[in-house]
Amino acid sequence: MADNEYNLRKLPHLSIDAWRETVRYEYPPRPMAQRPLRGDYAAHAAGLLKQLDTALGSVPTSTADPRIRVEGLRPGALVEVATMPPAENSRTKATKVPAALEFKQEDIVVLQSRRSEDRTESAVMFVPDVARDFLRGRIRGYGRRVPLNDRRPDIEKFEKIETIRAASVRSLFVGDIDLSAPGVVWWEVWVREHITWAEAIARAAVAANLDVHADKLIFPDTTVVFIHASAGALATFLSRVPGAVSEVRKSTGTIEPFLERGDGKIGQQDFVDNLAERVLPPPAGVPAVCVLDTGVSAKHPLLAPGLHGKWAYDDAVKAE
Repeated sequence: MADNEYNLRKLPHLSIDAWRETVRYEYPPRPMAQRPLRGDYAAHAAGLLKQLDTALGSVPTSTADPRIRVEGLRPGALVEVATMPPAENSRTKATKVPAALEFKQEDIVVLQSRRSEDRTESAVMFVPDVARDFLRGRIRGYGRRVPLNDRRPDIEKFEKIETIRAASVRSLFVGDIDLSAPGVVWWEVWVREHITWAEAIARAAVAANLDVHADKLIFPDTTVVFIHASAGALATFLSRVPGAVSEVRKSTGTIEPFLERGDGKIGQQDFVDNLAERVLPPPAGVPAVCVLDTGVSAKHPLLAPGLHGKWAYDDAVKAE
């Protein structure tokens, strides 16, 4: 820690001199290279290639291709990759899907990832048809013999990958979803990348006789389209646009009813007053908790009954 930075933190009421220690940095006495996770990289690469070919299957012919064409989205397929479990007695919380696994220039991307109970992770990936040979070549390069002390190509991408299998559309749904349930509900369909993709998905859904809400939620890297359908009907539709959607969630309630109440109707303050009448203040003499924070709205009617006092190190910024 630089001296000037230390002096800024050396406040009169909190001394850390007893724990301060200055030492000169020294290089580690032993090599810090990570131990190999695979005993035979050629065999591991060969296994991944075989699994990949099985997961991708054959490219549909133009006359038998059910996929919907979306401008800017390459036709492709979904695969699911899973990592190897951590070593026995390892303190590692989980073997994560490598952040470097994607090849974005080829549009080989991770759509979503999930943690499993056995401390592995799985991820749904999109592989365009035209990028299949590219991905195969990178895996072959990873498995080739390399000279001693040379770095193995793409080891950070494939070393931790244990399995590759075909991914069903069900893997895009978040939560416990029954695709055979007949109920029709609103769904949040998270379309990645481009607003034009979201608009194309919405038009295609309407053409497939699915109800689509006129409103959308637009974020920098994704757009949420709201579709009213059964889980099975939506899954069937989404299977025709692989790669466009990163996840699907059941749509939850919004604050729209509150926003539409208008003047002269029940408003925010009415709800606060109603809740405040039902707040039971703590009795005298009960234990208290000291909270160090940047500030609190101490006069708020829902907070005031539970605050014993408020103090500030700097009175100029004391919360009111």
